Amino acid sequence: DQQNGKITFYVNVFLKGSLVEHSDLIPVDKTRINEIEKVVSRVIAADCRRFIRKMQEDFGVDCIDITKFAQAKWRNELEEEIKEGDFIRNVQIVVNVKTKISDVGQTR
Repeated sequence: DQQNGKITFYVNVFLKGSLVEHSDLIPVDKTRINEIEKVVSRVIAADCRRFIRKMQEDFGVDCIDITKFAQAKWRNELEEEIKEGDFIRNVQIVVNVKTKISDVGQTR
C-alpha cells in the first residue's frame, strides 16, 4: 500500500499445526486451544517484528524479498531509492500472524 509517499507492506503469516503432546492435568478444551493459538501468534509476530527491525536497521537488506512487489506497482517512482539502497530502510512492514491448532494429543 502507498499513502502520502510512504509504502506499507502487510505480511500475513498463517500457521497450522498440531499440539502433539500435552501432559498437563488440565484437559485441553476449545478455550485452552484458543489461548494457545493466541500466544503462539503473539510470540511469532513479535519474533517477526524483531527480525524485520534488524533487517531494516542493521542490515539494510531486503532479506524477505518484498521489494519486487513495490517495483511491480511503482517502479518509476522508486527506481532511485531502490538504486541507492535505502528503500527497505524506509518502508513500513506490518506482520499479522494467525495460528490454527487442528489436532491435540493428550498423554494422561
